[in-house]
Amino acid sequence: MPGDTVRVPYLVRVPAGYDPARPAPVVVFLHGGVISTPQFQHTNPDAVTPEPIFAAAPANALVVYPFGRTSFGWVEQPAAFAQVLRIVTAVRARYRTDPARTTLVGMSNGGSAVLWFAAQPAAPFSRYVALAPAPKLLLAQSSYGPLGKTKPVLMLSAQDDDIYAYAAVRAAYDANRAGRPNWILQTVPKDKGGHSFLYGPEGLALLQQALRSAAAKPGKR
Repeated sequence: MPGDTVRVPYLVRVPAGYDPARPAPVVVFLHGGVISTPQFQHTNPDAVTPEPIFAAAPANALVVYPFGRTSFGWVEQPAAFAQVLRIVTAVRARYRTDPARTTLVGMSNGGSAVLWFAAQPAAPFSRYVALAPAPKLLLAQSSYGPLGKTKPVLMLSAQDDDIYAYAAVRAAYDANRAGRPNWILQTVPKDKGGHSFLYGPEGLALLQQALRSAAAKPGKR
């Protein structure tokens, strides 16, 4: 899909039994590593096959996987963020989807982008899961806006994260969570994989639980 002057690739996993007569939930996943990824990895199966999101997402969900790269990714690049929205619009035009069950998930750089989207009043997502995000919002003009006020926003950060220190993540959360009852920080204990806990032995289970928790009604998580 064209975005700015860049042609941006993305994948859509269509679940077995998809029925266009019934709205399907959608899970959009923003991968990490865009700071160190010079090219889109859409031609490299090894870049996608280990992603737990395809196993963790509900079996009846469309899984949307946009590709990012250093020069067009989820770090301080508004054009790339706008492209994520275009991809969601394109998926909704092609498939029957349920806007009330559209989840944005991201890992590392992608997790930081999830928080930015959660702070945008018009973002077309019903819930958010940020895995190992940076301890600040992306883009200098950002404010926390509606983040966590009505829509569920779940963050998972590891105590032994060596990229984004847990103490900094916790401090930013504690300083800004007042009035945001649906913004939850879940602590991943030490020795569960550090910054890359999603790809550790317990990563799939943690992601499955996070998706279930984010989908629960406010106050029931």
